[in-house]
Amino acid sequence: MGLFHGLILDKVPIEVRVNNIANSTAELNKLVLKRKIKNKSPIVKLLREIKRESSRLERGHLWLFSNLNKNKTSSIEEINELKKTIGQIKQIAIEAQVAREYMDKVIFKGLKKSDKYWLTVVKKIKELISQVNLAKSLSDPKPWLNSKILLNPKNKFFLSMLLTGAGNWGGQNYYHRIINQAETITLLKTFDFRKKDLRKLSLEGAELNKLDFSGADLSGSNLKKASCKNTIFKNANLSNVILYEAYLRGANLKNSICINTNFFRTDLVGADLSNAHLGGAFMKKTSLTGTNLYNTNLKDVRDLSKEEFDQAKNKDKAKNIPNNVL
Repeated sequence: MGLFHGLILDKVPIEVRVNNIANSTAELNKLVLKRKIKNKSPIVKLLREIKRESSRLERGHLWLFSNLNKNKTSSIEEINELKKTIGQIKQIAIEAQVAREYMDKVIFKGLKKSDKYWLTVVKKIKELISQVNLAKSLSDPKPWLNSKILLNPKNKFFLSMLLTGAGNWGGQNYYHRIINQAETITLLKTFDFRKKDLRKLSLEGAELNKLDFSGADLSGSNLKKASCKNTIFKNANLSNVILYEAYLRGANLKNSICINTNFFRTDLVGADLSNAHLGGAFMKKTSLTGTNLYNTNLKDVRDLSKEEFDQAKNKDKAKNIPNNVL
């Protein structure tokens, strides 16, 4: 179930009206392909149907958007994009009908320029097809499970909800109503998080095991108590990230930037921090058994204990080792 799915306008769900427009546009396209565009009756009838459905959608806009805003979705650009697209569909249908009516006038007067208007109608129908396809994608039954939409930096609120399973709209758990934990894990494996802008995400308690965040910017995010077993953070920016009691066993943090990162009670057993920059990181009670510290920059790390440091792998190859652990 998607954001628009089931929302009612004139007792008809939004996606149904969009599908009605799509069906009428498909019929228009068939007439174009068969070069029957000069048959007035079916063309005008279909264009009127498109205008009518578009007008009904437009009449519901104020109700629709005020209702959605209550659910904290005013920042989602796809809402405004759908509104704009419906308006464009209506305008194109009007322009196509006007051109079709001019065809009749010039033909009636015996003029030879009717082909000009015929080409205009064909052009407008092609524009309709493009806009209708966009409207269908925006009113898709599951738009908010779409990685392209969720990885848009403007939609971080929804990505955080999906990743944590804590989607809260007015006390209602949105994502839990449409997808369970097992389905979420399977879905996330299809997402490409690499090199994405994921700054300041709220991912407390999220299950991110085995996901690939290579090159991603997660700076300022909250991963408190997140599960990141065997997760890839290679070349990622984890500066100022909260990893309090997070589980990163076997995680790959090679070449990552972890400046001022909070590793308090973080489980980094068997993790790879080679060539990582941990400048100013807080490492009190951080588990480092078997953690690879080859060429890891430990400049100004705070509260790292000698006991934990001695459990690390290649500890003698680390750079800027604090005096208290030597």
